[in-house]
Amino acid sequence: MCYMFKQFKSSFHNPIFWVFFLSITYWLYLASTVGIVLVHDSVGYQELGKTFYRGGLVEYLTTGPNREPVYPFFISMAMRIADKISVSYTSVLIIMQVIVLFAAQSLLFLLLQKMKINRWITAGTLLYMGFSPAIVNMAYSVYSEIATYPVVLGMVLLGAYCWKNFFRSHYFISALQGLGLAAVFLWITFIKGIYEYIFIFFFLAFSVRFFITLFTKEKRKYMIGGFIFLLVFGGVFKGGVSYYKSLNQKYNGTYALADSRGLFSLYSSAARRTEDMSTKRILAGIVYTMGEGACVDLFGRDECYFWGIHHYDSYGIPKLQQVHQAYAKNEVSKEMMRLSKEKILQKPLPFTFWMGMEWARMFFWESTQIGFVVYPDWLAHIFNHKLFKNIIRLGVSLLSLISFLYALIFIIKNLKVVFYPEEQSREPVRILFFILFGICCHVGMYAIFMTITRFALPIAPLYLATIAFALDRILCKKKIKV
Repeated sequence: MCYMFKQFKSSFHNPIFWVFFLSITYWLYLASTVGIVLVHDSVGYQELGKTFYRGGLVEYLTTGPNREPVYPFFISMAMRIADKISVSYTSVLIIMQVIVLFAAQSLLFLLLQKMKINRWITAGTLLYMGFSPAIVNMAYSVYSEIATYPVVLGMVLLGAYCWKNFFRSHYFISALQGLGLAAVFLWITFIKGIYEYIFIFFFLAFSVRFFITLFTKEKRKYMIGGFIFLLVFGGVFKGGVSYYKSLNQKYNGTYALADSRGLFSLYSSAARRTEDMSTKRILAGIVYTMGEGACVDLFGRDECYFWGIHHYDSYGIPKLQQVHQAYAKNEVSKEMMRLSKEKILQKPLPFTFWMGMEWARMFFWESTQIGFVVYPDWLAHIFNHKLFKNIIRLGVSLLSLISFLYALIFIIKNLKVVFYPEEQSREPVRILFFILFGICCHVGMYAIFMTITRFALPIAPLYLATIAFALDRILCKKKIKV
């Protein structure tokens, strides 16, 4: 009993305890004071949640293809609980999403511990996550990004663990590892469909490691374990995705994971990026990378409208409607891909240039102006203060980019260690590699399209981890054993 009391007492001297305490207090305060604004995609998510609530998965599929199913199902759970206790579903949803946010913060803590980051830098990183205007905003709005936070962190942690234990003499363990990582990828793919393609890069990374062992005598005897991992990882994931697509085909006639957003978005991206542009428009597009506000301040609203989401949609949506009228349902996807490819090949260099600009834009993830939430007056006043909102957006974004480049240089210098990471002392390098790999895959795939701030938020905790790594190395003069 005395030991337990001493442990409880010592927690009050632990900065991590106070970080979690302050974060939870802030989140609960917001939960009791903010209002959710249902607009744009959030209205659609609400309706899909109602569909799930009324008729379950069958009705959801019958009315589809709809968005990826996990977040609408999450909303339907909130609605079900709210009906039982006679409260608004948004109140229940906020509490559920705060729990998800806490889970993500806890996983970030675990990740930083495994990277052996200094305790005070860890505390500062977790505190920022707990109060970040952009990250926290998603817990009080009806958008699916909040559901991705813990899954992306879990993907990094489990990916690094499987990487270390890729070659196991016990084949059952290899199969379990493949099953676990496949389950994580299925979960996030059913939140964000773009991870169906990000999976390919992760599978290729593990495949490269497998084939490298062909030149390493001492590992050849363990290759069967690696092969079993790849077989289960790839087979379970592709099987799960294919099964869901087949359900869509059965109930609504379309063999697809989700709706047609990706089809018209790719065409919009190709059409806009390959247009003839004046020098002023090009400069406006470059500045738009830092945000619409920065562009409007320098070039005016009319010039910046070209780079906004509404003008972007004006390319793809009408084209998709034309294709739907001219082609059979099962030919629409193929034709939209052909048209997009045709546009890109007309001017591949401009498309690649603007893809690079979109890539850079994904580092500008912090913002006090994401919207969709009505904050208390005092907090709204702070968030709307021009100096504060500009400093926090530019400062955190530049810090994210610099830290990413710093960590990338470190990994490139120690790439050999990444592929021979069995020693426990190399765990920080292994985890950092998967952090950077996750960032690169996410950013690279989204850069093909037009991005908005919230599209970068699933990897915001990973950006914070790279910042913590850079600060730890620079301020603490820490050297990682490689």
